[in-house]
Amino acid sequence: MSAAPVLVIGGLALGTATGQIAFLAGWVLFGPLAAGIWSAAGQIAGRRAFRVRDLPRRVRTEWIAGLLFFLVDGGLGWLLVANVRFYFTSTAGILGRPLPTLAEGMRVGHLVAFVWLAPLVLWALAQLYALPLLVAERRGIGAALRRAALLVVDNIGFTLALAAVVVVLSGILLLTGVGALVLLPGVVAVLTTNAVRALLSKYGHP
Repeated sequence: MSAAPVLVIGGLALGTATGQIAFLAGWVLFGPLAAGIWSAAGQIAGRRAFRVRDLPRRVRTEWIAGLLFFLVDGGLGWLLVANVRFYFTSTAGILGRPLPTLAEGMRVGHLVAFVWLAPLVLWALAQLYALPLLVAERRGIGAALRRAALLVVDNIGFTLALAAVVVVLSGILLLTGVGALVLLPGVVAVLTTNAVRALLSKYGHP
């Protein structure tokens, strides 16, 4: 799972243009490194020999794909979060009208924001599969995001369980400090790559 949900949502939560740009820039720059890590994970999942010194070569090979993917995917996540935030906070026109039949203080804008939460959650969960599909399975950006979303919808129970494992594992590794920085990306990359391979085999894909 990429750092997309954390960085995009975190950047917007800062509420300042400088903070948002800093978060997005950091995330985009992480793209080439992430693509290299997930490419190496595909090599490991395919039971091919991998050495740590192979990682720089993987990064050089995949940096363009990683950079473009993080730009496109980040822009999509940014728009979704911005929409939720806009409708939830806006009181202009019809968006500011109260909803007397619902909880006190609820407005039309709140209801619209909740509707936008569905694609936002789908996008966040799709991050589990998007990078493995892009790099390890050699799919284009549009195809990777589309297939990732379809895998989420068709395997929601498995996806939620996988997300829970990633969150718990991340929490455990974060407690080790340096261990999180060293181990977390690689462990998550191997975990999600193997998950994608298992799901694709379910549909008859190699």
